[in-house]
Amino acid sequence: MSANLTHVEVLLEKLAQYLVEEHDLRKSLLKVRVIHCSGEDKRNDTDPRGFCHVQSDEWNIYCAAQLEFMPDPVTVGLLLHEIGHIYIPALKGPESEVDVDAWILETVPESDYYYIPDATYLRHLGKSGNLVRAKNLQSVSMRFVRRIMEHGRA
Repeated sequence: MSANLTHVEVLLEKLAQYLVEEHDLRKSLLKVRVIHCSGEDKRNDTDPRGFCHVQSDEWNIYCAAQLEFMPDPVTVGLLLHEIGHIYIPALKGPESEVDVDAWILETVPESDYYYIPDATYLRHLGKSGNLVRAKNLQSVSMRFVRRIMEHGRA
């Protein structure tokens, strides 16, 4: 069964539009989509940092359903990180994580992108009701979330 990722889809659409219009990134970025992935649900059950992955030569971000319940700054931080993997592309090895982070900090400094050293959240699915801790979870500022959501409004 596919999970509802409606809010995540809205955040991704606004983020992609912002990146294309404000940072002159390729318009092909607008075709990036989020897709529910049961494998990510299973991974998130065992790894509280496991929310998303991308595949080479695809414009899809495969996500755990839990992402729909995360705070917007975390969701946007994770999506921005995955967009970096697709965009630059950086898909293999630990150095690709550093490359993506450097790309974000250089390209979108106003995102205030950072890692939450010790995040705690309530797991809504899978092992639901469990309070879990995740080390070094990607995030952006709430100010940046508001900026992308208000972008393009008259």
